[in-house]
Amino acid sequence: MVVRYLPSQKHARTLILRLQPSIWRYNIKFQNSNLLHLAVKDDNVDLAAALLQHNANINAFYRGKTPLMRAFQYSSAAMRELLLNRRELDINIHNQARETALWYAIHYGNYSMVKRLLEQPKLRVDIKHKHGRTALHLAVFAGRIEFVHLLLSRGSNPDLQDDSGDSPWAWARQFNRPVMKMILSNDPDSDLFLGTQLSRDAQLPLHQAVAHGSVAAVRRLLRRKDPALDTQDRKAYTPIHLAVESNRPEVVDLLLSHPRANVNCTDNGNTPLWLSTYSSYYEITERLLAEKDIDVNLIGGGGRFEMPSTSLHHAAARLDTVLLRRLLAVPEIDPNLCVAGHSPISIAACHGRVNTVACLLNMGNVEINGRGLIDPPLCRAAAHGHHDVVRLLVQQGTRLNINESTIASHDTALCIAARGGDLKIVQALLLHHQIDVNLRNEYFEDPLMLAVKDGHFSIVNALLANTRLKSFSLKRSLELARDDCIQRAIQNRMEADNSRQTFLRRSPRMKFGDATMDHPTSPSPSERPAKRQRLISHDAEDENKAQSHQQQSSDGAAIEAEVPVRTPGSLTAGFMKLLHYNDTLGAPALKLLDLYFCLWECYVVKSAEKIRLEEEKRQLQESNEWLANDSGILLQLCDEQASILWDQKRAARVLCNGVVSSLQGSDTQVCHVDGP
Repeated sequence: MVVRYLPSQKHARTLILRLQPSIWRYNIKFQNSNLLHLAVKDDNVDLAAALLQHNANINAFYRGKTPLMRAFQYSSAAMRELLLNRRELDINIHNQARETALWYAIHYGNYSMVKRLLEQPKLRVDIKHKHGRTALHLAVFAGRIEFVHLLLSRGSNPDLQDDSGDSPWAWARQFNRPVMKMILSNDPDSDLFLGTQLSRDAQLPLHQAVAHGSVAAVRRLLRRKDPALDTQDRKAYTPIHLAVESNRPEVVDLLLSHPRANVNCTDNGNTPLWLSTYSSYYEITERLLAEKDIDVNLIGGGGRFEMPSTSLHHAAARLDTVLLRRLLAVPEIDPNLCVAGHSPISIAACHGRVNTVACLLNMGNVEINGRGLIDPPLCRAAAHGHHDVVRLLVQQGTRLNINESTIASHDTALCIAARGGDLKIVQALLLHHQIDVNLRNEYFEDPLMLAVKDGHFSIVNALLANTRLKSFSLKRSLELARDDCIQRAIQNRMEADNSRQTFLRRSPRMKFGDATMDHPTSPSPSERPAKRQRLISHDAEDENKAQSHQQQSSDGAAIEAEVPVRTPGSLTAGFMKLLHYNDTLGAPALKLLDLYFCLWECYVVKSAEKIRLEEEKRQLQESNEWLANDSGILLQLCDEQASILWDQKRAARVLCNGVVSSLQGSDTQVCHVDGP
């Protein structure tokens, strides 16, 4: 039997009522009055009033908020009135997020809530919240025009700047046009339009009218004796700069029509034309270029801009060429102006603007490799993988210095492409007839070494096909190679070069020693072309065969010389015998001999190529045989594994059948035992 000792419901209620004051005092003393926060959130006015009578802390924080902050977010007007009427209330207190009750009223409240809060005599209307913003900043950004009315009537300063240097005026111009319409009203000379005394002293009404785009207000202000067209605001903007920045062509046209307008005025070194091209405002740029004495080559970028540049630099970075063609049509434009190590064609090549590069190259006075560049345009295009730009620059031929390198690492465009593994760019660069594949960077690495180190097999093959590679590059690349395919390709190239040199050493050679002929005079070795000079031998064997002998010249003079002994198949002896009987055939014989040498060299080259192809064919056959053997072994292993699996399957099936038979036999015996 269970005995219940629970009190009745009436006694429990009485006990709770007696314990409530003690609980409240304990909460106020040891728990930071968090019951007051719960009462405010639940809109329990009676509990909140009781706690306040027991001296609850009305300014205590609970989870980053005071009771008044929670009241603006959750509670009714009665709860807010209860809290606002307390003398100990600190209405300007901040939390850790730098938020006040006014911030919560602007963020969560309505017109009556904000108005009631602004009636508090101790409230600081321009108190700064997080990021240094005032309540007027928040109201303008949120587009709450009624809040802007209340705050301005309470004396809020519209020119007070936040941590970023922006005032409510600036925010209204940039983000909220309805607020600006209300502020400007219909009269540009109104007190509300002029703002504070600071704005009137700085003569900024024209700036504000321009930023809003009020043509009527701008026209009325321009009728004054001193419209202050060159006056700068806190950001150093003149009215023309502000009109360009706000992208208002009609206001720009109105300002430029004034006699005192200066089209080349600057703000921290930037002209209106520089700003319009920087922001890609084509209509405004067209209007500015129509002015006389416009400075199109001004170098801007001061103030809040990060990099010096010109208007042509801005146009070169664009996708379309409309603005570029308009600027190039100005006679005073300088297309080769280099600023901070970059020219217009360098900017276009870096961004991959192939149409812009083509447009600049069509001008005959544009230099591809200009002075003062940090990196050549070709290197910048290769570094960013712009194949079309690289191909277009290579097509310029001698106009392009294809072997120019970067200043920092002395990498040529071919080095950059080989390191990056871009086969299309490497192939395009190798088409240039002046390309030097043996140039090295500051680390003494040429393109082949860079491609070998990074394992770009296709790049290695493309470079090995070039006949101008030096043996040092091949040997060094072979030492750096870690891939078997790359090692084999380099070894084949080295073997082909060695076989070619062997054939050249075995070629027939001759030297006409001290033999001289009066008529016709044959060209001396020094007067022959370079490709023929290296074919003349200086071996001692041929010198013995070309000793001096007696010849009968055409003028009858005798020349003492000995006829060399002819050996079977000796080409030199045959020519010497021919010259012995008829010296007039000397010049044709030399031409015939040179032709023979050229044919022999072609034969050697073709033979070397044939040997290389046969070697590649042999290696391919070996690879095929290896693959065939491996495939046979794999098939055999697969068959063995299949047979093993089949045996295991059969064994498992027999085992299962045995288990089933055993179970069936057991069931039969059980049936016999249970039967009558």
